Amino acid sequence: MKTTKLILVITAICLLSSCSTATKNDLEQDKQPSKQQDKELKITLKQECEESGSDDSNQCKLYHSDLAKDEKESQLGIMYFSGYGSVPKDCERSKYWLTKATKAENSDALNQLGVFYYVGCRTTQHLDNDFKVQTFELDFKSAEKYFLLANKKGHKQAKANLGSIYSDGGYGIEQSNEKAIEWFTKAIEDTPARAYDGLSVVYGRQQKYAEALPCVKKGAEAGSSQAQNNLGYFYENGLGGLDVDKQKALEWYKKSADQGFARAQSNFERLQTELGQ
Repeated sequence: MKTTKLILVITAICLLSSCSTATKNDLEQDKQPSKQQDKELKITLKQECEESGSDDSNQCKLYHSDLAKDEKESQLGIMYFSGYGSVPKDCERSKYWLTKATKAENSDALNQLGVFYYVGCRTTQHLDNDFKVQTFELDFKSAEKYFLLANKKGHKQAKANLGSIYSDGGYGIEQSNEKAIEWFTKAIEDTPARAYDGLSVVYGRQQKYAEALPCVKKGAEAGSSQAQNNLGYFYENGLGGLDVDKQKALEWYKKSADQGFARAQSNFERLQTELGQ
């Protein structure tokens, strides 16, 4: 079987917390790595295909594709990170394949390995009469390293990812509003919606609503559901120099809710009831 290209649509990072089923609390509660992590994993792309048991599996489609070897490794690592089709979620294999792809300086692998360390990874595999837990803890210092390398290779998400690390802080990285603003500002050219969201969060956290407002507006206009919800909040409460305008707030909550932003749906229903509409 020969395919010319396997098209895989995976968002390497949007809001980082949504890219993994593990949470920071989950990872802090179970810091014991699985026994398998103590053994060095060695497997080839061909073996991945053979183990899958089907020529129609994503593993085989990748193996037989015309993609470069590092692209195959990178895509397989991304698949294992969240689980995709015939590829189950497997933290150990995700890290293994992403690491192999980074040796060829693959930008997607560099960025995704940064995500791996930023959000952590946890997999519970149920066996016959037992289960195995793979846990990889959050490590912002390693995430920073790979995001910086990904940025050098031109990855579009890397700048915003760096902004997120410095905005959050912890796990080996000192929180810095200044660095967060620096990287989110650089990210405007590559990922405007994420960049403006990040800037608005940093300014809002410092109660600098006048500085936050232009970022919230631009993020909302760029289609960010989070920014649209935030703009509704600004109008509802008259922040950043805006006059209180609950009708406009309702309109922005509705736009955000229509994109599936749960908090906006709650705000829309609350305000709609308050206004008697």
